[in-house]
Amino acid sequence: MVDTRIVEIRSAIIPIKRISPLVTRYGTNEFLPSVVVKIATQDGIIGIGQTISSAPWFGPSAVAIKNEIDEYLTPALHMQEATNINACWNIMTSAFRGANFAYTAIDLALWDILGKKNGVPIYELLGGQVNEGVALHGFLDRVSGAKLNESIQHLSEEGWNIVKGKIGFTVDEDVDWYKEVSKLSEGKMKFQLDGNSGYSRSEAILALTQIEQLGGIGLFEQPVQNLEDLEAIASKVNSPLQADELLTGVRSSYELSRAKSIPVWHFKMHKYGGFTPLQTMAALAESADIIFSVAPYPDLMSAAAAHFAAASRNATWPAGAARNDDSVLDKRIVPDGHVLRPPEGSGLGVDLDEDKFQYYDNQQNN
Repeated sequence: MVDTRIVEIRSAIIPIKRISPLVTRYGTNEFLPSVVVKIATQDGIIGIGQTISSAPWFGPSAVAIKNEIDEYLTPALHMQEATNINACWNIMTSAFRGANFAYTAIDLALWDILGKKNGVPIYELLGGQVNEGVALHGFLDRVSGAKLNESIQHLSEEGWNIVKGKIGFTVDEDVDWYKEVSKLSEGKMKFQLDGNSGYSRSEAILALTQIEQLGGIGLFEQPVQNLEDLEAIASKVNSPLQADELLTGVRSSYELSRAKSIPVWHFKMHKYGGFTPLQTMAALAESADIIFSVAPYPDLMSAAAAHFAAASRNATWPAGAARNDDSVLDKRIVPDGHVLRPPEGSGLGVDLDEDKFQYYDNQQNN
């Protein structure tokens, strides 16, 4: 019998550079800090996992996440059975309550071990494949003039039906920007406009009703922070609304599933703790006939999103492929056209670039 008790957990902070800076109402972000873990079992199976930090705008810093893993979760999980993921969760939540971002890296690594032990991909462990993977949308940077025209032409040539762009700055700026977008796109694509909770209720109604009149809207993503305001906005626009920042874990999914006016969700598993809680959240969405997207952040997170979406009936709304300029994997995950498919192989189906992991691990320990 294979002995999959945990004998070692190592973590490293690995920053990932974006291809181009992400500009949102929160600010400009050139890097995506990630924390990668390696869990070794008694019989030599290595599970790998990853989480990301959205600090300073949401959640803990990468340094804080690594500290939670190293100082609290690692000693608590020593010699525990890695494939008993539910028991490991009980141990983690007792060792450090509320460490969802840190739990994610551990959780993905535990599922990776379970898949490798049984010689199957994670989507098989989640019930089997029903989708190709993560359906993808295009992305339009917040640019204008000649750059905007060039970007839209490029997106059109690539055949994107849904394109995401950022709003939530000011009403006038957003309406003026979308007027230019609408004119240049000539009805060739639909737009998912993400407000990142940047508006007040009144601002959102002013902006979204004017933007909607210009046509071409696929949906509006989280224009305001709280559910009451989101439901009020839903009564003023015809386009569907998508919840993002409101989704913080299982309880928030339950509350959102009872709202009848938010038909689309956007899952970011690093905020919840990985596959284990996300299964419950997806079940709540399905029970309420809500469709969702799964965010494929870089590297291991892309693999995890692809496995989860492949096994989820309601994962039919597109998400944006990771736009990273570097990779911690020995082989970068790339989309197949407009789909991000789960990698072949057991577990997550990916391997670390060991030299890069060791480099960053050494940097922190010197």
